[in-house]
Amino acid sequence: MAKERAQFFSQAEQELLMEGYAEFESLIKTTGNTSKSAKARRVGWQKVADKLNAATTGPTRTWEQVKVKYENILQNGSL
Repeated sequence: MAKERAQFFSQAEQELLMEGYAEFESLIKTTGNTSKSAKARRVGWQKVADKLNAATTGPTRTWEQVKVKYENILQNGSL
C-alpha cells in the first residue's frame, strides 16, 4: 500500500520548528556514534515535534518529518 503524502508545513509551523530547534539544539547536536547519543538526538527532535504539534491545529508531525523539514529549510535557505 502506498504511503500518503504529508501536508505541506505552513509558514507558522516552519517558524515554530526553527524556534524549537534553537531551544533543543544542544540535544540535537549531541556528538558521537553510540546508541546513547543517537537516542539523545532522537529525543531532541521528538521534543521539537511535540512543541510544534502542541502549538498548531494542523496535522500531527512525527519527529522524522520535522527533522527532514529542518534539513530542507537549511538546504533551500528559506522559510
